[in-house]
Amino acid sequence: MKKKLLAIITILSILLTSMSPVQAAVNYKSGYAYKTGNNVYYAFTTSSSSTAIYRINVKTKKKTKIFPKNKATGLSDFCSLNVQGGYVYCCCSVKSNFIDATFIYRIKISNGKIKRLATGINPTIVGDKIVYEQTKNTKVSAGSSMFMSVPTGKIKEMNLDGTGKKDIDSVELKDAEASYCMSGPQKTIVMGKSKYYISGKGKKLVAKKSGSKKTIFKSKNKIIGYRVLSGYVVIKVQSSGKITAYGVKTNGKNKAKLISWKLK
Repeated sequence: MKKKLLAIITILSILLTSMSPVQAAVNYKSGYAYKTGNNVYYAFTTSSSSTAIYRINVKTKKKTKIFPKNKATGLSDFCSLNVQGGYVYCCCSVKSNFIDATFIYRIKISNGKIKRLATGINPTIVGDKIVYEQTKNTKVSAGSSMFMSVPTGKIKEMNLDGTGKKDIDSVELKDAEASYCMSGPQKTIVMGKSKYYISGKGKKLVAKKSGSKKTIFKSKNKIIGYRVLSGYVVIKVQSSGKITAYGVKTNGKNKAKLISWKLK
């Protein structure tokens, strides 16, 4: 009798365990930096200037220019970076005398080969799909020959090679970055068990965990924004006519200067 009861209890325990809800994976919006393994890929763009795409190894602090390397491509304003399978997936601009539009591209890390995947913005890899906002290219005005991108209001997904495009419902994506707010409380970014926010009149980045606070980055100039990655934070600091980006581990160690660029 005891053996039968023990067997029933064991079966019930297995069934209850299998029926326990599985915690869904958290997906974060893409942005100006992406971490995979020990490498962080990053690119920055403002209303007046932009950088190339770079990579830094968070252990060795070695920096490498990924794209473009030595040739003009006509692409600029790289943003919404994702990295998977030897490729950088991102949004960028194509500018000429006839077009000022944004597209989603796939860039091969090893040789810089590019492939246009879609007309859209804000691509984020979710599982084995790219979720993005569709845009369409339309004339600036009736008498103009210049085209620009305009959102259609549709959310779409596609395969990593650009095939299989279809409309979908909106996907929940959490914020991983925040900008400094001149008035009011600073926005908090939560990742794992830690909360990150700017303090010290805009000159400190603080991590709060289990009631304890730690300043993981501080600057003489204003921190204008930051992005939290897995175990790493990318911070933007602005001084007179220039923005500098830094990277630091979430424990405050291994601080590295990523790049500086002038505001035109």
